[in-house]
Amino acid sequence: MYHIIEQVSQIQLITKMLHKPDGYARIRSQFIGPLSYPRMIFMDLSFDEPLCLDPEYRNVLTTPFPSDDQKVLVYPLEELLAEKMRSLLERGKSRDYYDVWRLLKEHYSALNFDLLSQVLSKKLEHKGLILHNTSDFIPRDIRTLKRYWEKELEQQVDVLPLLDKVLTGLREEMDKLVFPHLSFAVPNSVEQ
Repeated sequence: MYHIIEQVSQIQLITKMLHKPDGYARIRSQFIGPLSYPRMIFMDLSFDEPLCLDPEYRNVLTTPFPSDDQKVLVYPLEELLAEKMRSLLERGKSRDYYDVWRLLKEHYSALNFDLLSQVLSKKLEHKGLILHNTSDFIPRDIRTLKRYWEKELEQQVDVLPLLDKVLTGLREEMDKLVFPHLSFAVPNSVEQ
């Protein structure tokens, strides 16, 4: 696959690390573009996540691709957001909180929240996770999240907002936009 990318884009890819624990793979690849400046691509691949919606082609919005009509196959926004929300319940990494916040804040008008509910329900069921309310997405103790917020995101985000602002905004956006569409959430008193 790397040789095809190099032929099409003149970008050379070299795998620097491949780690395959159960159910997923973590790959770190160096890429060297036309200007010969090496950078890294970090990829996490899951082999245990159901794909609920068909991938779709989207325009590439950034360089180094030389043409405006280049397209890439991606998850629909509802699939991507459902994956990230599921990740919040399981691992709660800084990037997941940031990504869900940004998706809800900047792309809410492009989201079909009824479809999101269906996709999220399938993903939570697959993992055996139960959702009661938006508080389930927000960690009770944010000290660990605070400790890694800047460290994990500073090289990926130009202007990193404060964690407290993101968590407050995330709760508000989920309460307003997402939770009214979730018919599968289990009230706290029903949990066994």
